[in-house]
Amino acid sequence: MSEIALNEAVACLVPYTLTGIDRDALTGVFAFATRESLSPGAVLQAHCPFRLTRGGDLVLGSEDMRWPQVRGTDPAAALADFTTLYDEHARRLCERLGHSPLNVVRSTLGDSGRVTVEMEDAHVLEILPVTSEHAESWRVFFRGGDHVSYRGES
Repeated sequence: MSEIALNEAVACLVPYTLTGIDRDALTGVFAFATRESLSPGAVLQAHCPFRLTRGGDLVLGSEDMRWPQVRGTDPAAALADFTTLYDEHARRLCERLGHSPLNVVRSTLGDSGRVTVEMEDAHVLEILPVTSEHAESWRVFFRGGDHVSYRGES
């Protein structure tokens, strides 16, 4: 897709609300719904490093998938059993989102495929591609089948 299409796709997240956070292996999965009905609207998948902050404090990061909730647990087992720090933090955030979803107020595409999604209550999701390889770093699926992905500049 062209740079314009990527910009437009990222900007299209603005009318949505963050309603869920999950993972698929080491991929971060962020679900967005329409504000009016909270029906599914878009899914953003991050295959590269990402973080969610609130007021500048780190709330959730992609590296949290590498750390077990319980010290001494095998990291591979924790990943397979969904008992990583990421899983615990994502569950807590999803509980909060069930009561108070976060509306997206601004969503931008920056240099080298960086995505910044600003939400209410000072939450910011940043997705940071870190490879020069022409490989998918992130993708957005929209209800109805449209999707775009960022695959680097090479």
